[in-house]
Amino acid sequence: MRLPFPMLLVSVLAITAIASAAGADDHPPGPPPAPPPQAYSACESKSGGDACVVHLFDKDIDGTCRPDRDGGKLFCMPNHMPGPPRIGP
Repeated sequence: MRLPFPMLLVSVLAITAIASAAGADDHPPGPPPAPPPQAYSACESKSGGDACVVHLFDKDIDGTCRPDRDGGKLFCMPNHMPGPPRIGP
């Protein structure tokens, strides 16, 4: 069975669009998100390299004061990154 040219063209375009959409997630991720306000507050009266503690995800997380990528303002960078917050009971 042969498809008429217009139907064949539409089919090829549809398959190409689906394939393009499926590969849309293959792009590299953007820059990491900015630190939360609590991370900046934890280093307000500290110097770079000082130990700090920031309260995130209902936990106290030990970290080190580091300059951010934008202006060098210090924030508390966790020594070990926490996992995602739990959802549900």
